[in-house]
Amino acid sequence: MLNHREAATVGPEVSKALVKYERRILELSAEVDDAAISQKLLMQLVMTYVQAEHSLRRLDDVKNAFVGMAAHDLRNPLIAIRDMSQMLSETDLDTPSKEELLKGIHDSSDYMLRLVNHLLDVAVIEDGKLHIRPEMSCLSTLVAARLRLLSFFAARKQITLQPLVESVGKFMFDADRMAQVVDTLVGNAIKFSPSGSTVQVALSCAGEHVELFVCDEGPGLSALDRERIGRMFQTTGTRPTAGEPGTGLGLAIVKKVLDAHHGTIELCAGAGSGSGANFKVKLPRHTEIKGAPPT
Repeated sequence: MLNHREAATVGPEVSKALVKYERRILELSAEVDDAAISQKLLMQLVMTYVQAEHSLRRLDDVKNAFVGMAAHDLRNPLIAIRDMSQMLSETDLDTPSKEELLKGIHDSSDYMLRLVNHLLDVAVIEDGKLHIRPEMSCLSTLVAARLRLLSFFAARKQITLQPLVESVGKFMFDADRMAQVVDTLVGNAIKFSPSGSTVQVALSCAGEHVELFVCDEGPGLSALDRERIGRMFQTTGTRPTAGEPGTGLGLAIVKKVLDAHHGTIELCAGAGSGSGANFKVKLPRHTEIKGAPPT
């Protein structure tokens, strides 16, 4: 804008014209500023829309992944029920054997029901997180029970399960979820082991931690397969010895469960292609675990 001295030197008419032009310049500048603000707001709205769309796609992927997890984790107990019921109907068994099979059928169906209830939790689908329900339990008892059930699968392939389960005392963990861990690791060992081989399952204390080892005599894992471990929907290049199906979800589920328990899973040193797959699970015994909200 012109000051008083500048206006006096240019004359009244010129001064008025200059003031008019300056006002117009200010108006145009304001219009440009408004347009810039409008453009900025538009970009913010577009970014918000893109982020919302990305979030919806991610939630849809999480939902599909958990549906796949449910199908994967229900397969083993369903096969167990089918095989044990077939043995009951086609084989002349003594009373103790029948009772053991009936108990296995009951335990498998009960486990399936609890698993379905957990996986259908709306919060699990929305958050993409596993809810953990920790209770004071005995992992030694759980592992021994799961191995008794898994021995039926091993026997079909003439594979020997060799348990080396020590007493590790009671501590807080989600028994159903840890059953998934045992079933997946031992089930995979059976799946990829040749007939006549041995699968060793060892449980012991190591200071403030509990260690679970699952070691087989199968073909092992290549360097590429080791990189894929724990990734969702990633299958390995190793083929099951009896053509068993797989979805690439098992070890991803195991990793999520162990993460929620502040635990870890790793391949033991020297576990490479041709040397068998040797997995080590490590769980803390005195770490506070955040459980699921009350239902």
